[in-house]
Amino acid sequence: MNGTSVQQIDAWLSSPSEHQRLEFKEAKNQFDNEKLYRYCVAIANEGGGHFLLGVSDARPRQVVGSQAFNNPVEMAEKLFRAVSFRVDIEDVAHPDGRVVVFHIPTRPRGTAYSYEGAYLMRVGESLTPMSEDYLRGIFAEGQPDWLEMPAKDGLSAQDVVELLDTQTFFELLKLPYPSDRTGVLDIRACYQHCVLKWVQRQPMSNQTLRERFKLSERSTGTISAILTATIEANFIKPDPAAPSGKKFARYLPIWA
Repeated sequence: MNGTSVQQIDAWLSSPSEHQRLEFKEAKNQFDNEKLYRYCVAIANEGGGHFLLGVSDARPRQVVGSQAFNNPVEMAEKLFRAVSFRVDIEDVAHPDGRVVVFHIPTRPRGTAYSYEGAYLMRVGESLTPMSEDYLRGIFAEGQPDWLEMPAKDGLSAQDVVELLDTQTFFELLKLPYPSDRTGVLDIRACYQHCVLKWVQRQPMSNQTLRERFKLSERSTGTISAILTATIEANFIKPDPAAPSGKKFARYLPIWA
């Protein structure tokens, strides 16, 4: 560990404000162990940083000196037993008093540290448990990026639909999620078929959709139900240029 210079302490003092990676406490006489453990966990979860004792909280910050943790080696051992990761502790002899510097490492990728069951983070001047969304994002770091994953092959059109995130699809379009999963897949498949036909400059019709689902000509009721559900979901619309009558009906993506 490289020694922290007096100049570095002064540079930290001139920081516009405390942030997730830098925290000051006066602690002229002592500092609570439990609070120290919690701060170390929170700062590690935010990317690592430094925790300084012997510095006034309010600006303009000044070194006031601290008598806390006079045995850094012993305290480092306690810290490790409490939080399960190493924190280096350093005494800096500043001209204005003793400063205790805790060098806190960042958490490993895809991992969050906890103390007494709480995954802590800093919010302003407070320590608070991480939200589920925040934790989910951290844990996802350890998973391979989908761009790094091998491509799947040999999938049918239905397999592709089932692999899609239909919940997010409906949420992004601000549409109610159908209660029937089969209905979800049918609507998505109908919409994708309509878009494909539109890109190919071909109309989607009852017949092309029936062929897409590999249904017989006697399945007109099923096809009509899928078309109706997809129109009601605001994904497709009837082609106004098509001849009248269901037999000749054509459909376009809603945005076309």
